Amino acid sequence: MSDWSRAFRKGQRFLARHKPDGALVCFARALQLCPEGCAEAAKITYYTGLAHYKLGSPGRAIASWVEAQRQHKSNFQRKMLERYSNSYGMPRRETESQDDWHAFFALQLARYLESKRSHRLDTRAEADMIRELIEDYWVSLVSAGVLEGKSADEKFQLFSSIAIVFPYFAVPERLDDRLIHVDFEEKRRIRPEDRCPCKSGLPFKQCCGRIPAEDEIIAGGF
Repeated sequence: MSDWSRAFRKGQRFLARHKPDGALVCFARALQLCPEGCAEAAKITYYTGLAHYKLGSPGRAIASWVEAQRQHKSNFQRKMLERYSNSYGMPRRETESQDDWHAFFALQLARYLESKRSHRLDTRAEADMIRELIEDYWVSLVSAGVLEGKSADEKFQLFSSIAIVFPYFAVPERLDDRLIHVDFEEKRRIRPEDRCPCKSGLPFKQCCGRIPAEDEIIAGGF
C-alpha cells in the first residue's frame, strides 16, 4: 500500500470515529503524497469536503466538492453540490432571504479584505465594526424593496454594484473590483447558467463564478 493510500484510509477511519480534525490532517497529507495525475485525487478532495463540513465550515466543504468535480466529473458529487449549495454557489441556508444576506455580506467582506495589505480581520473590534456597517447597508437595501421579484442572478449583479465606503486607514488603489468573465474559446461573455469553462460540468455560478462563503474568505480555500 502506498503512503498516500495509507494516509487516506487513516483519514477515513478518523471520520468514522467522528474526529474530522484528525481526518483533515490525513487527507491533506494524502493529497500531498498523491502523484500527479492520480485517479484518486478527486476522491480524497471529496472526503476533505466532508471533514470541513463536519468541522462547521460549509463554505470550505463546497469549495472542496467543486474542486473534486473539476478533477473528476461525478453525478454523486454534483448531487451533493445541488443539495448543499444555493443559487450563489454558497452553503444553502434555511430561507432565501438568509441566502441573499450571506451573499451580500460575503461580497462586501471580500472587497474590504482585498483592500487591506494583511487581507484579514486583525481584531475582534474590527470584525464587529465591519459587520455592523454591512448590516446597516443591508437593512436599507431590504427596506427599499429593491430585491423583490429579482432572481438570484439579478441580485448578484445588484450586490456586486454596491460599493460600501469602509473606514480605510489608507486609500485603496482600486475601489471598483467588478470583473467581466469571458469564455475565450467561445469568444463571448459567460452567463451565470452557462457551463463553466473549466470543464467541471457545473454551471458557472456554482463553480468558478460562485461566491466564496465567509469561512472561505477568512480561512482560505479548501
